Amino acid sequence: MSTNSIELKRLVSKYRYLQQELEYFNELRGEYERDFKQNIIESGYEFIIPIISSGDTQSEEAAVSDQLPTKFKKLFRKIVSLTHPDKLKDEDEKTILELRTMYETAVNASQDGEKGVLIIIAIELGIDVEDFKDEIEEINITCNKIKEQIDEFCKRSSYYWYNLKTDKEKDEFMKKFIDSSLKHKNIKKK
Repeated sequence: MSTNSIELKRLVSKYRYLQQELEYFNELRGEYERDFKQNIIESGYEFIIPIISSGDTQSEEAAVSDQLPTKFKKLFRKIVSLTHPDKLKDEDEKTILELRTMYETAVNASQDGEKGVLIIIAIELGIDVEDFKDEIEEINITCNKIKEQIDEFCKRSSYYWYNLKTDKEKDEFMKKFIDSSLKHKNIKKK
């Protein structure tokens, strides 16, 4: 087995692990933030919600997709030819679910210009990626982006608060957080 093959397998395993971690942290995030906000509300405060203008992001997404190099567009088409929901009629339910997930992930990756994700899906589908051995770094970039998302979650106040050991520590942290939020006008007294 060549060094490139071993490196690709290692990176795919790393990607799968980080994807599972991200899913886990996203589940926790909802619980942590709900409990954290509930504690603030129960302390007699309400959130001041800033008005955020919504812009048209559709054209931006299309532009990113157009920026994919031709060989990645070809790779995307190969992935779609194997995973498109219309082509899965003869597969069992589990396989359909797996391939449909790959299809949706590939579509999103194509729109977002995530070349590493496209390479990983191709590898998982058994598509020859020999032409992409110079783009192994793309998988590393993708893994690093996922790791950054996990790290950002771990820096959130709700994560820190939820993982404090004692109620006293949680109360002290909540008091400091409320004071800071009042100062920055993120919350107000009911």
